[in-house]
Amino acid sequence: MEIAHASERLIGIALGAEDYVRNLRTERSPEGTELLFARCSILQAARSAGIQAFDTVYSDANNEAGFLQEAAHIKQLGFDGKSLINPRQIDLLHNLYAPTQKEVDHARRVVEAAEAAAREGLGVVSLNGKMVDGPVIDRARLVLSRAELSGIPAKNKAIKMTQKIEQSQRQERVAAWNRRAECDLAAFQNSPKQTYQAEKARDRKLCADLEEAIRRSGLQDGMTVSFHHAFRGGDLTVNMVMDVIAKMGFKNLTLASSSLSDCHAPLVEHIRQGVVTRIYTSGLRGPLAEEISRGLLAEPVQIHSHGGRVHLVQSGED
Repeated sequence: MEIAHASERLIGIALGAEDYVRNLRTERSPEGTELLFARCSILQAARSAGIQAFDTVYSDANNEAGFLQEAAHIKQLGFDGKSLINPRQIDLLHNLYAPTQKEVDHARRVVEAAEAAAREGLGVVSLNGKMVDGPVIDRARLVLSRAELSGIPAKNKAIKMTQKIEQSQRQERVAAWNRRAECDLAAFQNSPKQTYQAEKARDRKLCADLEEAIRRSGLQDGMTVSFHHAFRGGDLTVNMVMDVIAKMGFKNLTLASSSLSDCHAPLVEHIRQGVVTRIYTSGLRGPLAEEISRGLLAEPVQIHSHGGRVHLVQSGED
C-alpha cells in the first residue's frame, strides 16, 4: 500500500510471481491458488492509490489455453492487464480484454441513460425499468473506454463523452506530474513522513552521471553487474553502463542480464579486454552469441530460465 502511494508520478504496479513463490517456498500451480493473496493485495493497493494493476507473466508461451485461462481469471479479479513474455501472447490478451459487442451496446445504453437523467435534473437513473447506480455507470464507462482502445470507433455520444472524460483525467494527471516535477525530489515528497526518503535519495541515490553511480555502488574487480528484463530487441542500457565500466578500468566481472540480443555486439570487445569474463543470462543471440560459440569466453555461459525459455528452446524457436 505504501509503495502504491509513494508518488503521483506512479502509474501502475505489477506482481512478480516467480520471486514471490520462491520466498513462500512453493511453486506456481495452474490454478494459481498460491498467488491469490498477493494478487488481491496488489489490486487493493492499486485501487487505493488510483493507479493500474498488472498481473505476472505466464511463462509457457506454447500453452495458449493455459494462458487464456489465467488471463480470464485475473481479468475477473480486476487487473488492468498482464505482463507478457512472448509476442504471441499480445493478441490473445488484447482480444480477451476487448469487450463484446453485447457489452458495448449495453454500456452505451447505460451511459446515455445517465446523461439523459443529468440533463433532466433527475437524481435517479433508470434503464428498462431498473435503477442504475453510480458503480454501474462507472463500469459502463470503463467498457466504452476499453472499446475505444480496442479499435471500436466512437459511433455515438456515449463513447465520445467517455473519451472526453478520459482525456480530461489524463490532462489532470499530467498537470499533477508537472507540478511535482518542479521539485527535483518530487517522487520522494508525497507526504511529511517521506522526509527521510527524500534526504536518502539526495544523499545516496541521485548521481551526476553513470561514472559517479558506479563509483558509489562500490563495484570492484570480480563482482557481478546485473541488468533485469531487457527489451526483446535489446536494451542499450547494458552497453551504456558496460562502456563506462570498461573506461574506469574494471576487470574480471560477471555480467548477469535477463537477455542479451543483437544490439549487444559491443560487449565482444569488453570480453576480449578482460572486462567481462563470465555471463549469466536467460537468452543469448546475435553477434555476441556467435563469438561466444567460437570460444570467446573461457568459461561456458550459464543459461537460467523462469521456465518459458526452456519450452522455446525445446520447440526450436530460439
